[in-house]
Amino acid sequence: MIIRKNDVRMFDAQCAVDHGLAEAVFMMHLDQEIGKAVQLHNAGMEKGREMAVAPEYVFGAWSYDELCRELPWWDEAQIRQIEARCVQKGLLRMAYYDAPPDSPAKQWYAVIYPPGGDNDGS
Repeated sequence: MIIRKNDVRMFDAQCAVDHGLAEAVFMMHLDQEIGKAVQLHNAGMEKGREMAVAPEYVFGAWSYDELCRELPWWDEAQIRQIEARCVQKGLLRMAYYDAPPDSPAKQWYAVIYPPGGDNDGS
């Protein structure tokens, strides 16, 4: 069973005040999708977002095309800028895992909120 600490699950207005609206929306979206994937996994269902459980974090995988479909008000360049600010502010951790040759490259994200907190995948 995967257990996540600091599972945000609803919009946190204070996060938007502290870090910016775009960063809060982006991070909350990732967190909710990772949370859904964890629930599906824990229920024994195989369908769901790809996940990687690292010693301290649960990562979810997205291609930029997927992010643009899920967050259609932003284009890829805007998403990359928001992503970079979130990483710089300590809201997200990113990792890169090998993708199958026939699939698009994916970015792996773990939400770290509050900054300096952890998202335990044990």
